[in-house]
Amino acid sequence: MQERPTIRIWELVVLAVVTGGLVWLCLGYIHAQPESLPEHSGRSIQKGVVVWLRLASGLPLLADDYPPLSFLVSAACYALFGFSHLVALGSQVLFLPPLLAGAWWIGRELGGRGGGMLCLLAAAGNPWLPINLTAYFLEVGTLAMVAVFFALLLASRGGRVPGPTLALGLVLALGMLSKWSFLFFTAPALLWPLFLAWKAGRGSQILVLGSLACLALTATLFQDGPPTTDPVFPVVPFVRATGAWAWLAVAAAWIRRRDGWSPGVGLSWAFTLAFLVCGWWYFLSASVLLYKAGSDLAQNFPMREALGVMTGTLGTSIWLAPVWLALGTVAGLAIRPLRIPTLILLGGILTPTVIYSLAGVPPHPRYILPATVLLTSLGFGWWGRVRWLAPILAPCLLVLGLYQLGVSFPERFTPSHRWTLGLTGHGELSWFIPRYNRVGIPDREIGPIAERVLAEMEKSGELRITTLVQPGARGNVDGLMFEGLLRQRVILVENFMSADPAPHPPTSLVLIVGDPEIQGTWLSEYEPIATWSEGPAAPWTLYRHPTRRERHETRAGSEHLPWPKPLLGS
Repeated sequence: MQERPTIRIWELVVLAVVTGGLVWLCLGYIHAQPESLPEHSGRSIQKGVVVWLRLASGLPLLADDYPPLSFLVSAACYALFGFSHLVALGSQVLFLPPLLAGAWWIGRELGGRGGGMLCLLAAAGNPWLPINLTAYFLEVGTLAMVAVFFALLLASRGGRVPGPTLALGLVLALGMLSKWSFLFFTAPALLWPLFLAWKAGRGSQILVLGSLACLALTATLFQDGPPTTDPVFPVVPFVRATGAWAWLAVAAAWIRRRDGWSPGVGLSWAFTLAFLVCGWWYFLSASVLLYKAGSDLAQNFPMREALGVMTGTLGTSIWLAPVWLALGTVAGLAIRPLRIPTLILLGGILTPTVIYSLAGVPPHPRYILPATVLLTSLGFGWWGRVRWLAPILAPCLLVLGLYQLGVSFPERFTPSHRWTLGLTGHGELSWFIPRYNRVGIPDREIGPIAERVLAEMEKSGELRITTLVQPGARGNVDGLMFEGLLRQRVILVENFMSADPAPHPPTSLVLIVGDPEIQGTWLSEYEPIATWSEGPAAPWTLYRHPTRRERHETRAGSEHLPWPKPLLGS
């Protein structure tokens, strides 16, 4: 790092122009997308709508397997503009300003004004942004929080500057409320302020030990949460954890009064603030989260396939990304003031890549998306230290970024070779220019299927439907949720795996994607009532049990909530 130069007005103007231009482009991409959304989007959008309905009805949030930050942002947009396809996806655009501001500040810390401009343009030209914005993925919010977290960590000089250190605690909480995997990208960076706090003296060392003890106690109490999915808040464990953090904050205040500010004081207050902001939700959702983590780890996709997706996504985040990353790493380790920032940025890239690969996460680029802003920062921030190079690179990054984001150029300026990123595919290491291309054709039209499912649910009085996607088949069954929302209905879709030990699905309505195969004997008890097949696509078959009906429970708490005015639009 170097001494921060004063902020010039032209820097803020460029930041505002780039942010506005990227928001305008991404809104255009969203408007051009079909209303049938990619896989996983329907379920996430429905969660946001349920949050909106519950808050509008004066009801509290429920335990869930995903944190609520993105859902709360979307709920605010629904309250202002009503629910629609454009509002659902457009709400994610609100994460772009903090993302670009964070990337700009990281660049300023690494390479002054020139480094800030280069990191800003590199982050804005990332072709993975529109791909993830034209779906609905929680990683968009995590990406923004990761950028702001590292910007504040560098601005706080590892906890030695009070203001950014306290803000770091708030961003740490918001990051954990975006998705719990936020910790994978940021945990290695926290070793820096912990090390500085340990070196700052006896009082600071006591606070470091106290912080670690509070974290361990919180994790223990978190695991002691209720074993059911009922929305019952564990008051006693939460009060115990809150009391421990409160004592830590009081001890930090006493040590600050005696010894003055230190990284130990800053970390103690930052961790306490983070717990107070996000701890309540994690205690509420403890049992659901633990079950979700166990089921995710049980998927066990091939490690080689998961690693290929992770490295491929990072490799195509911008033209020649592996080269920029290698140059930035070598330069950062060679320049003494940049060694610590380089190591923490590398930690935020390598740690999730290794964890996701070993865990065998599903092969999708979105999981590693938050690391792309660290890659572009590491690759371009240091160039601001090279005299006259930033003004030369900046126009190149601007033109290249516009091209990669899909802006049309005259044919004579269009490269003859390019690599196109698709919505369902993942990137591979390439020496060509990766470019965003609108690919949003769904595997089939789900609207008619949703109409029939809703009719059957109305007839049988069921609240849920079970879906089973046969091995080797693809089907956006979560799209049923989104189609139901467009019709002002909440469809609860339960997934059922062919290898599940359960004797039969939990509902009387079952939708199977792929050639029907009897798994044990349960399917023989059901009768087919409708089949949809389009060309080579796998058939979708709706089954109904003639006698068995689900007990009508309201554990989801969202089946009969009133729709706020104005009524939903399509």
